[in-house]
Amino acid sequence: MTHISESDMRSTVPSRTPTFHLEAVRALWSSPFDGADSGEVVSAVSRVRPGDFESWHRQWDHLATTTWGRAERLNDPVSRGKALLRASNYMRTAEFYLASGDPRRVDCASRSRTWFDAGLAHEVIFDWLSTVKETGR
Repeated sequence: MTHISESDMRSTVPSRTPTFHLEAVRALWSSPFDGADSGEVVSAVSRVRPGDFESWHRQWDHLATTTWGRAERLNDPVSRGKALLRASNYMRTAEFYLASGDPRRVDCASRSRTWFDAGLAHEVIFDWLSTVKETGR
């Protein structure tokens, strides 16, 4: 995974739309916690047409679905969990600018939650924490 510093975020995210820039930075903020990859984020944002909310949704939905597809093909549970967490965050980002009455919001929110829960289930740290709680070591 590629990590990016906060100062680099401002100059790296190539959106000329201030509100898109803000949400892209928000997506990047979860990279230290396996919720985003800076290369994937910058790639998605660079394809969004300035000021075009439908383009925003399309690019992030595509990234989320692609990342989920990759996760489904991974055998390593930790890698799969990390990819699912990224897919969840990207789908949340895709949903962000949809109008309140847009029927796609329900689907986006549902997939984001499902992928988030699945991502957590694959993260071995939670298995380790459960063992520590049960055994005290």
